[in-house]
Amino acid sequence: FSGFEDIAERFLKIINDEVYQSTIAGRPFEDMVKNIRQHINGVYQRSNTREINELVDFINENKFDNSKKVEVEEAIRKLHTQYASDRAGNNLRRYSGQIAHDSVMQFHGQFTVSKAKEAGLKHYRYTGTLVRDSRPFCVNMLNKVLTEKEIRDIWNNQGWQGKSTGDPFIVRGGYRCRHTWIPTDPKWDI
Repeated sequence: FSGFEDIAERFLKIINDEVYQSTIAGRPFEDMVKNIRQHINGVYQRSNTREINELVDFINENKFDNSKKVEVEEAIRKLHTQYASDRAGNNLRRYSGQIAHDSVMQFHGQFTVSKAKEAGLKHYRYTGTLVRDSRPFCVNMLNKVLTEKEIRDIWNNQGWQGKSTGDPFIVRGGYRCRHTWIPTDPKWDI
């Protein structure tokens, strides 16, 4: 997992720069996400599948052998850094969309909460769309209006698959979540 974190950290500056430049230039959200995905996807190149498979086999055959711990860790490091593959041999490109999406949505969440506090708004509506595999948390919260305290209480007392660690306004329902907390005032509801 640390190899994946290292790769993800490399993209942080690219993502930050793209979000900043898109905001300044007023580019559409979809264009910004497309540019971030292209930056991330461009790093992963075609690799030697035979050697990847050999490394994966070596890891699977020796992962519980303490005498080969160093060699297994080196094989994992090589998969992550040289071939951009996870321990199953899958190219890490499959994570690029998640990294781009989550980074942009997390920035959006931070910015939104900051502006809500500036404006004195204390309520938030959970908005977005549902898909076939939406998390139960997202299904239950959709269109609800809650205070910050209520949101944090729910966040701290519930768990679900895919829940990210962090602030509920920033990580929302979890990885690749398509929802957001929008500041509101209950008096605005008609």
